[in-house]
Amino acid sequence: MKSYSNNKQSTFQSAGNGYQTFYRWNHKQVTIDDILQWECDEVLVPNVSVDNTIRSVINETWPNDIEKKLINDYAAANLGIYIGEDAANMINDYKTFLTDRKAIKEMVKKDCLDNGINV
Repeated sequence: MKSYSNNKQSTFQSAGNGYQTFYRWNHKQVTIDDILQWECDEVLVPNVSVDNTIRSVINETWPNDIEKKLINDYAAANLGIYIGEDAANMINDYKTFLTDRKAIKEMVKKDCLDNGINV
């Protein structure tokens, strides 16, 4: 989910309920209605840890049904159920997903390390 603020928000911030933490990434300044603001992606992480943060970001980015569709399309393309351009697109979409997923894991691990969360 996108979050907006007058100030750059911290990467990790307690939600104030004792077990959830906001994790924020992709911070950038944007202009909305002629007002300069900070925009970022944000997700609530239960019991913050590297694994829980990675899981939360991946689930926010690709809900389970989308991830399953990518996997099923990839398998169908590899089994010859789809051919030609359709198959190539399905395989490419899955490779893109895996590449983006790897980048998310690396980003979260770095942010956790930088913020004193055990890696």
